[in-house]
Amino acid sequence: MCASRNNLRGAARAGCGLLLALVSVAPARAAAPPPPEVDPAFLCTPFDQRQNLPGCPNAGPGATAARLQGYQLPWELPLLPAEYPEKIDLPINRSYARAAPDTPVFNQSQPPAGSLPVRQLGIGQNVGFLYVSLETNPGFTWTQINEREYVRTDALVPVGPSDFQGALVTAQPQRALAWLVQTVRPFTQPKWSAPQQRQALERYTLVQVYATLESGSDTWLLVGPHAWVEHRAVGLVQHSAPPPGVSGRWIDVNLYEQTFAAYEDERMVYTSLVSSGVGQWVTHPGLFQIYEKLLKDDMGGAFAADQSDFYLIEDVPWVMYYDGSRALHGAYWHNKFGYQKSHGCVNLAPRDALWLYEWADTETWVWVHDPSGRTPTDF
Repeated sequence: MCASRNNLRGAARAGCGLLLALVSVAPARAAAPPPPEVDPAFLCTPFDQRQNLPGCPNAGPGATAARLQGYQLPWELPLLPAEYPEKIDLPINRSYARAAPDTPVFNQSQPPAGSLPVRQLGIGQNVGFLYVSLETNPGFTWTQINEREYVRTDALVPVGPSDFQGALVTAQPQRALAWLVQTVRPFTQPKWSAPQQRQALERYTLVQVYATLESGSDTWLLVGPHAWVEHRAVGLVQHSAPPPGVSGRWIDVNLYEQTFAAYEDERMVYTSLVSSGVGQWVTHPGLFQIYEKLLKDDMGGAFAADQSDFYLIEDVPWVMYYDGSRALHGAYWHNKFGYQKSHGCVNLAPRDALWLYEWADTETWVWVHDPSGRTPTDF
């Protein structure tokens, strides 16, 4: 015999009433005792630390495990908010070379015996950091460096400009970006003893930073799934608000990270690596404005009393003076961007210098700063 729907509902209600009655008369379960306090002289296991056991110190493997538990990557990794520009041939019709100190310069190729040089590349002390551009391809014996200027070819060592270029920022970054300044294989955990991934991240790659972990004197950055790199392997790029009184286009140069970013008001539009002053040749922090732009310029000088640190670099490309003799400019003589390398200027890869030269105007603001506070500010 089948029961009607109303009868079934009535039976269900009766059954529920009986169940409630049984539950109401069941003895209450005793409350769990509170977790014991932990002696701070001891470290907690990872399990105890993740359970938020009171008294666990913020140190040791347990604390590290608890922190790592909070570093959850997004289910779908967001696209990098930047793209690399299409590389085109640089508008440079000259090549470059390093010259031996005190190289004599003559006004004709194959000068007669006894001819006097019109000048020399150096100061006569067999010292110098000397680079020149070449008017023609190196000859077998003589090479032309300027109109009516020739040097012996064996005094020159050809150099090639870096092919590196930064990135156009296509959307406002929601997290820090980081340029790899050396090729590294990321660690699967934020410690030097952890296994490393098989796939390396190549130098000059731009990545996003999802988490940061301080461990002693090391700072570890999570840049992908189980991919940790130590801070010294990268130059960070973090969004900055314009300095007070600055609007429109401005340039942020970070001396500690050796990076720069170009902004339009608060919108980051471009980023790359730089090489600022090394040692005694400090790049001065401060807020400046570009006051002169030159397609190329010669740079040189000496700081030491005996001029032992003399340097001369001819035809420096895409020069933007902003602080006396200090400038943002292209550097064709090295490929160490991301490290201090200059005599006080801000060295840029040639492609970055060209992009910035075309984007910036005279009076564009330049904010040079060191968030670590290590760069002197009292000059």
